[in-house]
Amino acid sequence: MANVSTNPMKPKSDEGQGATSVADRAKDAASYVGDKAKDAASYVSDKSKDAASYMSDKSKTMASSAMHSAEDAAKYVGDRADDATTSVGGGLKSLGSTLRENSPKSSMTGNAS
Repeated sequence: MANVSTNPMKPKSDEGQGATSVADRAKDAASYVGDKAKDAASYVSDKSKDAASYMSDKSKTMASSAMHSAEDAAKYVGDRADDATTSVGGGLKSLGSTLRENSPKSSMTGNAS
């Protein structure tokens, strides 16, 4: 079998002139080109896999970041709702106390308090 690690386009010193040597060189050249095409396809395939893996990792990172941001926003809104409820409750209590203190004792409001 021909040695495919060397360039078959370069004539070998021990080859004679003739149809057989031309056919052998053509066969060696085709084998050499085929091997180089396989190497190139393998390289492109590996790089494509690397790129897909990188994009997948970046997508996961972005999704995780978005999820954490949404959680933080929901917690903030919940905290503000609790603050508002506490504030309104405190205001109502204060209003009730003010009404109780300032209402006439003989009125309907005074009897209710």
